[in-house]
Amino acid sequence: HPNLKPQYLMRELCHAALPLQKGVILDPFMGSGSTIAAVHALGYNAIGIELDDTFFNMAENAIPNLAEVDTPVETRGDFAQQGDDSASLTDFS
Repeated sequence: HPNLKPQYLMRELCHAALPLQKGVILDPFMGSGSTIAAVHALGYNAIGIELDDTFFNMAENAIPNLAEVDTPVETRGDFAQQGDDSASLTDFS
């Protein structure tokens, strides 16, 4: 079920899905949390859904660490970081 994807790729895909940096990314099968971490790193909003407690707990621990990974995506001019006024993506309660 979990499939840890490269953060560079996931951030590119999330940016492509929300080129205007408005909206919400929905990950209905969150698994290891790669998509949610990418969205969090870009400053976008996301909703992650995971039914399996084991994978949920793994994602909850992995997301903050994955979001801190530096990739070339953030240094490009077309990636403007949003302000830090979005809700925390690691608060799954």
